[in-house]
Amino acid sequence: MEQLLNSASQNSTVQTLAFAWLNRNPATSGEWGHVWEALWKSNTGNDVLMALGTTWLCEAPLQHGSWSFVWEALWKETPGDEALTVLATTWLGEAPAEHGSWKYVWEMLWKETPGDEALMALARTWLDEAPAEHGSWGFVWLALWKETPGDEALTALATTWLGEAPAEHGSWGFIWLALWKETPGDEALTAQGRTWLSEAPAGNMKRTVNERMLLKGKS
Repeated sequence: MEQLLNSASQNSTVQTLAFAWLNRNPATSGEWGHVWEALWKSNTGNDVLMALGTTWLCEAPLQHGSWSFVWEALWKETPGDEALTVLATTWLGEAPAEHGSWKYVWEMLWKETPGDEALMALARTWLDEAPAEHGSWGFVWLALWKETPGDEALTALATTWLGEAPAEHGSWGFIWLALWKETPGDEALTAQGRTWLSEAPAGNMKRTVNERMLLKGKS
C-alpha cells in the first residue's frame, strides 16, 4: 500500500483506498505509520488524518518505530496541543530508554515548555536508564545542565556516564568540558580527561580544547 500511494499520491482512488486501509488495519501493523505519513504529505492538516493519527498514537505499541514520526507530524501542525502533550509525556515515561526517538519527542516538548519539572524528571530518569552509548545522551544532559548548571544529581549522572561511555562517543568531550568549567582542576575529572585523551580518536573535535583545559588545570 505504501509503495502504491507513493507512486500515485495525487490519485483520488488510491487515496481513498489508503484511508480505508488505515481504518481496517490494526495499530500493530508495521506499515501503518508509513501509509499515514505518505497520506499526510499530500493532505497535511486533514482533520480525518489528524483524528486517525491521534487514535493510532493511543493504541500503537510503545516500541513501534513510527510512533514518534506520526506524533512529530501532528505536533508540527498543532504545537502545544494538550492531547498531544499528554500522549507524548505518557510515551516518554513508558517507552524503552534505548528507543532511538526518545530524545526527539522530549526535545520538542522541552522547546515548548523549557524548565518544566515533569519533563526534567522524565529526562533524569532516562539519563539514568539509557545505554551509555546512546547517541542522544549528551544532548538531553546538556539541555538539563543549561537549565540547572552545577546541579548535584546531574553532576553525579555525568560523572558516572563519563566512566562508562565509549571514548569515541561524540558527546564525551562536551560533557567533560561542561563539568570542568564548573569545577576546574577537579582530580576525578582530571583523571577521566587524561584517560579519554589516551583513548579518543585523533580526529575528535574536542580533543585539543580539553587537552588545553587539563594543562591549565595542572598549572
